[in-house]
Amino acid sequence: FIGSQSGKVMFTDDEGRNWTQASGLTGRVMRFVAEHGSPKSARTFYVGTVEGIFKSSDGGKTFRASVDGLPTGRQITGFAGGSNKKATVLYAAVPCWLEDGKLAGGVYVSTDGGEAWRRCMNPKINVQTSRSSQWAQGNLPQYRLFVANDADPNTAYVYCGGTSYFPPNHSTVYKTTDAGNSWTEVFFVDPRFKEHNVALDWMTSYLKQSHVGGPI
Repeated sequence: FIGSQSGKVMFTDDEGRNWTQASGLTGRVMRFVAEHGSPKSARTFYVGTVEGIFKSSDGGKTFRASVDGLPTGRQITGFAGGSNKKATVLYAAVPCWLEDGKLAGGVYVSTDGGEAWRRCMNPKINVQTSRSSQWAQGNLPQYRLFVANDADPNTAYVYCGGTSYFPPNHSTVYKTTDAGNSWTEVFFVDPRFKEHNVALDWMTSYLKQSHVGGPI
């Protein structure tokens, strides 16, 4: 598969000799996920774009939106998934916003092949509704850049731009080992953090403090 900025997806099933354009997708492509439990003759694929999550059940020829449970009209800021013959778990994020004073949006998970999505924002993940530090990355937490794998689909990581500089609720990476039911922060970059677990780069060594920029 090749995905473009404009939402075009091309696929080849003959080792690159011929390419065919898939239909039914829109938006800049972020990531592809293959469902390994599906038959080889009609492999199921998922594509995350900034405009939605799309599913194909015919080997990637045609796709349809698979967004039931995701907020309508919200951009997708992160997508990843893991799949083996036992389970397929998909992870997606949308921007956070305030709704009646409560945090809405954030992280969503699907364990039924993208047919339904559930919000997975438990108290161990950042759910602040205002910044608590002038050096925070924003007034609300924003989740983007998932990483997941096929060896254990229940395990995934997501980066969050923090609403504080110091833990908790700082800019960090959250990890789940139970498909989003619970999260743990695992990235503590500044040497002043008591949980500090990141090797120092030259700038941090010099300044004795660090700054977390959004990962690419």
